[in-house]
Amino acid sequence: PLSQQIQTLEQELGTRLFDRTNRRVDLSESGRLFLDEARLVLAQVDKATDVARRAQLGEIGELKIGFTSSAPFTSSIPQAIFAFRQAYPDVHLTLTEITSQEVAAGLEDKTIQVGIMRPLALPDSLVVFELLNEPLVAIMRADHPLAAESENGIYMSALAAEPFVFFPRTYGSGIYAQVLSLARAAGFSPLITQEAGGSDDHHRPGGGWTGRHRAASVLPPNAHRRRGLSQCPRPRRDKRGVAGTAQGRTVTDGQGVYRAFNAQ
Repeated sequence: PLSQQIQTLEQELGTRLFDRTNRRVDLSESGRLFLDEARLVLAQVDKATDVARRAQLGEIGELKIGFTSSAPFTSSIPQAIFAFRQAYPDVHLTLTEITSQEVAAGLEDKTIQVGIMRPLALPDSLVVFELLNEPLVAIMRADHPLAAESENGIYMSALAAEPFVFFPRTYGSGIYAQVLSLARAAGFSPLITQEAGGSDDHHRPGGGWTGRHRAASVLPPNAHRRRGLSQCPRPRRDKRGVAGTAQGRTVTDGQGVYRAFNAQ
């Protein structure tokens, strides 16, 4: 019965919680203060329960995303991030621009939870799925002779004599190996006269370097957004000239915030 539970609690506390007379029972001073604290504890338990529930639903928490430099230029990715911010304003979102190789390393050591990268060889501890495919295009100055002849597309072999601006091999981008393979299939090894890479558009292959020098690069169409450069499509029948964008996470990552982001 309740009276016995109260007596047991009073014995444990070593103090009376109630003042009892033949006519009435009132809270003692100890009982009144104990009740105030007990109500605070119950409120905190309710709050903790709500926090756990919202975390499970992905409504609160932190989500760290690592992405490659071209990801912001692919409309579907910024749209997904904007939609997530609108739907889950209480989630702290951290965005970091890094290379594909650094994305993979960040997923493995759990410094990021979601990675948006170019496809490359990854360990079994990571789960990757394809977001989109884009055709590779030749990028060069708008006044380059090949740009004027590119109405019907440019074959890779047409770039054999052109100096190339490209990402450093150490970036670990799958596009590097893909472009080398396409060039070799076309009968040449590209003459990479400048390796360019950086966090700002000016220092990327499809940015300032290609624009300031009479050089070419082969990249996804969204990898550059500078005036004075021309995109020259490659012939459609060459099916190998396609670059993918992938999203990765760890096998064990079942966080609610990840599931919520993935639903966008």
